[in-house]
Amino acid sequence: MEITVLTNVCACTLSPTNASYGVDGGSGIISVTTSTTNCVWAPQCAADWVTITSAAYGTGPGTVSYLVAANCDASSRTATLTVNDQNFTITQAGVTISPTSTYFDANGGFDSVQVTAGTNCSWVATSPVDWITITSTNGTGSGS
Repeated sequence: MEITVLTNVCACTLSPTNASYGVDGGSGIISVTTSTTNCVWAPQCAADWVTITSAAYGTGPGTVSYLVAANCDASSRTATLTVNDQNFTITQAGVTISPTSTYFDANGGFDSVQVTAGTNCSWVATSPVDWITITSTNGTGSGS
């Protein structure tokens, strides 16, 4: 294992300072501006769903590239990517269904629910009651 000791670490400015992603995730680039050309900076992110794809550190102005994995959970999530003393906030939507409720009169009826999920995210539809029949019980990615 190689250990790198950073010297000349200084303050930097990030642009932009945040980004939002849908359930499929994606990639992004952050511009790093420094006050001096020999300023050393290092990007870090503890979230396992964010991968820094650029170099482990940089000197002077530069960029940080990253990937955001698909979110297969119903909850949205937030991560902080840090470059020296500056934070970059990444937010990502969770799996959703629409509509979240419907109404039927005494005759019953048919309806569908749109599932918005990441491309590689599997889902299963179930009913907690025996008087609702689900005709399409599972899928991968978005569907109904």
